[in-house]
Amino acid sequence: MRLSQIPILARDGLVLAALAIVGICCGLALNAWRAQPLPMHYLPKAERLAQAVEPYLPRKGASPAAVVPIDLKMFRKMVEGKEARVLDARPEVFYQEGHVPGAISLPREDFEARYGALRAELERDRTRRIVVYCSDSDCDDSRMVAEALIRLAYPSVFVFKGGWSDWTQAHLPEEKVEP
Repeated sequence: MRLSQIPILARDGLVLAALAIVGICCGLALNAWRAQPLPMHYLPKAERLAQAVEPYLPRKGASPAAVVPIDLKMFRKMVEGKEARVLDARPEVFYQEGHVPGAISLPREDFEARYGALRAELERDRTRRIVVYCSDSDCDDSRMVAEALIRLAYPSVFVFKGGWSDWTQAHLPEEKVEP
């Protein structure tokens, strides 16, 4: 049977299927050659964060600490007394709209890039306390960032679970990033 004898719709379907197969094969091949290949399945945000931390992990044998939750009173004392490095785990856009005075943006969703940029600064005072916060008590980003820092062998990591909402509801000072 020659190509001209196949009905037009069937012929177009075969050409479309062949193009799709070639496209998929090319995409898979290009992905395999990327420096950081895209995953072939969905990873939950906690697993993506764990993968982002992997290149920075210390040598084996470091004993991990535990995340310590703190309340507003303790958080306020640490912020006002400059007793801790404060990290904001919310997305950058929220950090720019308002954050705890002196806080540094280390968003969970962009952890790898931001930690890479902040690494030298955080390493300089590795023994200093670190407090991480995010939006509110329902937000898990602060816990995930804190756990990532603990995996990176930071010894004293705290989470302010009440987050930005508790801070603002208490009418405490805030800073904004000027455009």
